[in-house]
Amino acid sequence: MFSGSFLNANDQSDAIAEVGKIYSRGLLPQLIAFTLYYPMQRFLKAQNIINPMVIIVVVVLLFHILISWLAVFVLDFGLLGASITLSISWWVLVLSTCLYIILSPSCRATWIDLSVKAFTDICLFFKLTVSSTIMLV
Repeated sequence: MFSGSFLNANDQSDAIAEVGKIYSRGLLPQLIAFTLYYPMQRFLKAQNIINPMVIIVVVVLLFHILISWLAVFVLDFGLLGASITLSISWWVLVLSTCLYIILSPSCRATWIDLSVKAFTDICLFFKLTVSSTIMLV
């Protein structure tokens, strides 16, 4: 949101500041995906489940290359398309990892069932998520 002003304050040209503002706006949805992915990544690392994470990341990388090429070169969305595809790829990573945690038998011992108790302090998590996102913007 304020990246254009920030770049102008750091003696960047108006053209670079405008392009930076466009690119950073496309990255806003990615910030929430960051905050959701890293706890899942820690959960899997704590159980020494590394290979599935690597496979998921490689598949998402290949998906990202494909949709970036489509958005930037085929559909001609330019820089905004590049940043939006990055956000989409991060959300695909979050959803894929979440599905793995829920459906994988290797996570069953620690992921027994979803209960209401899991959401008792969810407001604190969302406060932290929103404040982190605002600080990054």
